[in-house]
Amino acid sequence: MSFTNLKSEMHKARKIYPCDACEWIEIEDLRQNIKLTKSEWRAILTARNNHWKISKGQKYIYQVNIIDGDFCIFRCIPEIHTICLKYKIYPED
Repeated sequence: MSFTNLKSEMHKARKIYPCDACEWIEIEDLRQNIKLTKSEWRAILTARNNHWKISKGQKYIYQVNIIDGDFCIFRCIPEIHTICLKYKIYPED
């Protein structure tokens, strides 16, 4: 897989967006594989209670990427993105 990040910025949501990092949290079986801290569990439970969405007015990470030659936009909740990076939940590139 080839991955190129063209832009990464913090934005404030003007509308509701799906959190792309939450997709990977849902796929990963966190209860059995990873020892999360209380604050990490709290971030995940908050995201789940919000139906894995970035709420209007919430800060989020906005990235423009090229993955295997395809242009894509990635939006995510910063705390969820940090968990995915820390525990290597994202697929290997």
